[in-house]
Amino acid sequence: MHFRTLRPLVLSALLTAALAIVASAQQTPAPRSGHVRYRLVDLGTFGGLFSKTPGAQRTLTKSGAVVGFAETDIPDSFAPNCSPNCLVQQGFVWRRGKLTRLVGFFPNMESGAQAVNEDGVVVGESQNGLVDPASGGPTIHGALWRRGDFLDLGTLGGRSSGALSTNNRNQVVGWSETAIPDPASGFAQVHAFLWQRGLMRDLGTLGGPFSFGTDVNDRGQAAGFSLTAPDPQSGQSAQHAFVWENGRLADLSLGGSFAEGATLNNRGQAVGHSTLPGDVEDHTFLWDGKQTVDLGTLGGTFSLPTGLSERGHVSGVATTTNDELLHAVLWRSRKALDLGTVPGDGCSWAWDLNSRDQVVGISLPFPCDFSIAHAFLWENGEMVDLNTLISPASDFTVVYATGINEAGEIVGNGVPAGVSPADIETLGHAYVLIPIHDGAIDTPASAAPLIPGEVAATAAPTDARKIADEVVAKIRAAGRRKYQVLGVTFE
Repeated sequence: MHFRTLRPLVLSALLTAALAIVASAQQTPAPRSGHVRYRLVDLGTFGGLFSKTPGAQRTLTKSGAVVGFAETDIPDSFAPNCSPNCLVQQGFVWRRGKLTRLVGFFPNMESGAQAVNEDGVVVGESQNGLVDPASGGPTIHGALWRRGDFLDLGTLGGRSSGALSTNNRNQVVGWSETAIPDPASGFAQVHAFLWQRGLMRDLGTLGGPFSFGTDVNDRGQAAGFSLTAPDPQSGQSAQHAFVWENGRLADLSLGGSFAEGATLNNRGQAVGHSTLPGDVEDHTFLWDGKQTVDLGTLGGTFSLPTGLSERGHVSGVATTTNDELLHAVLWRSRKALDLGTVPGDGCSWAWDLNSRDQVVGISLPFPCDFSIAHAFLWENGEMVDLNTLISPASDFTVVYATGINEAGEIVGNGVPAGVSPADIETLGHAYVLIPIHDGAIDTPASAAPLIPGEVAATAAPTDARKIADEVVAKIRAAGRRKYQVLGVTFE
């Protein structure tokens, strides 16, 4: 496994950064009823052009701390194998109005923040100043920042590692190269790890040469995905999700050869997605500690989870009958609720939810190709464009919303005044929306209640499964570019 750039992307159901392909300029619809206003905070940069929150489940705490990465004004020495602007990016934590830079091994090298716990402990990765002899790119180590102090998490014997999640016990989960060779790929095996009190534990695999840790809850359960042992007849390995607990890996799938995940809550539930036998359909699943339950779709062949609340409710996206539309979904009591779209749009994609069943994500006008997008909030049966709930004086366009906490604070990415939303991947900024509880925005006379599943009546159907597959393919392509994973196929 070799790495040319940082900002690791979790190649799992988190599916965070890739939907930043959204957006071009658009008209803002009228505000809806019963929703509070928000104060917008543009998190800015460290002198560069771009900042972003990863969009994972543990990047926003209950108290409103946010982590991500931002560009500096330092040229990237690994150009052209670098981010689009070829400026060094470094992790940040934003707390109580202050943006703090997370410096790793060296102040002029890259770092990234992937998750934060309620004590403010941040985990991610940092370049360590060494060059990978095979790729010519930088090597990186998993990192932890506590009260401003940087800690190198080390590796499992290989050159590189990365931390992706932490819990309130300061346990950390991620991936690491090992010293074990993989004859099939010619590179070292990569394994999921659990780090605690200075020790990194290899979580093993489901029988294959690869595993990847994505999440950890307060019970100390870890989740991720892994290659299985090769089939005796075909010689091919499947990829399944897993939950690790007390030294044992639970193999999670719906019977197909491909599964990803998983995301955990503190009740021990996990969500991911898996192909069904035959690998034609791909469905969201919920694991309750004993069985893996197919949560289904909205009548189509595809669904994907993006968030899991402590109530066991799940946010995500699914295709409708005949894979015509792609809609945001809220699964409650294992039943799918179609959240519809912002009025007039054709498709939507949920990113996260809280325990009050407030859901955030993106709503898309036809042809639903992610060239235009409205960041949305769904609550109490109604979806609203978040741009209608912030002051026009903010001089900022909220392009997509990726996280929401129990206080209703929202994080995501947008563009400042003078920047086209089409340039969000190079000139976008991370933001925080903070509720203002001194009154709600009134409903214009022309605004009608949104019916779940409502779309523009004149809109033509689209091939939603094709769109979903293209988006997921772009996510994996971005992961391959950032991780430079060789010998492992995320297909």
